[in-house]
Amino acid sequence: LLAFLDKYDQVPYMVIKFLTGQINYGGRVTDDWDRRTLMTLLDMFITPETMEDYYKFSPSGIYASIPATDQAGYLEYLEGWPINAEP
Repeated sequence: LLAFLDKYDQVPYMVIKFLTGQINYGGRVTDDWDRRTLMTLLDMFITPETMEDYYKFSPSGIYASIPATDQAGYLEYLEGWPINAEP
């Protein structure tokens, strides 16, 4: 992935979304509506905003990006997640 990203001046989010949704998972998702759902979900995760601190990956805000830290900081953040996620 790093070799791929090094070829671009900016992160190619649309290319990454296409590679992930259509190529990596596309062959496994055979229903057109399921593929559409997958691509819509990827819109929430493969976007420049995910690089911002505290970008919310869920409506609850529990799952969010955090500022860069060390391993202990990441583990502390993950330990604050609920054991059972809400639907």
